[in-house]
Amino acid sequence: MDRYRQKLIISYLFLNSTQEKLIDQIINVGMAGVYKDIGDTFIKDDEYVFEIVQFRGTNDASLNFLLEIYDQLQNSMDSIIFENDIQDSELLEVLPEYIDIYEPDYIGFDLDDEDFDDNPFE
Repeated sequence: MDRYRQKLIISYLFLNSTQEKLIDQIINVGMAGVYKDIGDTFIKDDEYVFEIVQFRGTNDASLNFLLEIYDQLQNSMDSIIFENDIQDSELLEVLPEYIDIYEPDYIGFDLDDEDFDDNPFE
């Protein structure tokens, strides 16, 4: 893989990581604002998987702005993948370098851990 393609894939991975962090902020803003009544029902260490669609359609201009940025990131990532025909195998090949540069504290998953459920849908 040439250096240009590698840097392009690292850029994609960076955007993806940024989008994941933005989702956390969208949830936090929503739960502190327009969905405060719902947010107040959660206690520390409660777990719930939110979907981005749950935060759409509100009158909260700031939340809607964050959702627009989320959508722009998604469109940009889709374009990078499509225009450059980037394959999953290439993402996996470059991922270790990306982690070394941008996520040095990343621990990852221990696939040998008995508590790790590698197929939660079974």
